Amino acid sequence: MAQTAQAVILLSRGGYSRAPQEQINKVVASLHAARLDALVLGAMVEKGEPSLPSVLQKCAEAGVRHITVLPIFFPGDDNLQRWLAKVIKRWHSQWRADEVKICLAESIGEHEAMGTAVLQALQTPRVYIHNVGETPPGNWGSDPDGWSKLPEHSHHIIFCRGPRCTAAGADRFSTCLQERLNAHNLTDDKRALVVQSGCLYPCNHGPLMVVYPDGVWYGGLTEVAIDRIVQEHLVGKQVVEEHVRFT
Repeated sequence: MAQTAQAVILLSRGGYSRAPQEQINKVVASLHAARLDALVLGAMVEKGEPSLPSVLQKCAEAGVRHITVLPIFFPGDDNLQRWLAKVIKRWHSQWRADEVKICLAESIGEHEAMGTAVLQALQTPRVYIHNVGETPPGNWGSDPDGWSKLPEHSHHIIFCRGPRCTAAGADRFSTCLQERLNAHNLTDDKRALVVQSGCLYPCNHGPLMVVYPDGVWYGGLTEVAIDRIVQEHLVGKQVVEEHVRFT
């Protein structure tokens, strides 16, 4: 990464498809094309990666001394905005980055330019507008049959990818979980059905995951903890008490 004194982090809400990442990449590319005199990176508040703390870390390690965090999701959320300030302050304290100045901008939805952007989108040439009546999506009258069936599974895992768990490392821990499940062949006949969720609420115990049918809530997850949960609980049928938060 080329060293620069300033950085802009574009912050999105994320999602489980490729679309959020592709969209934020387009915005990052447009700012690069405008030759903005700053390092521009994207980050996800939830349900995606990289997380805001991991990108702050990347900027600091690259020698950046002034970082602007711009939430580009719409609509904005006052509670989330206040919480983002806490995430930034927590990272700043842990990193001991006294020489790094971090500014949190208001959500893009609060900016007066939002109306201009909407007007420009409506005035876009019609070749970019999809007339659904004339060209409907294929098989529009029915959903795939697979959406009506429950896959065979031995355990149902709810893995939190809400904002607070994501900031605490859930983005990389969810990848770790999938790797461990694959290693123990828990994705086929002995399937562990994993659902990534939004906020599960007891955020101070995050990162969180819940294992059913046992109803065990595991918290403070790490790669070591996930390895033990998969090997001892999902395979060995023995709850890992050290990491249990609720039952």
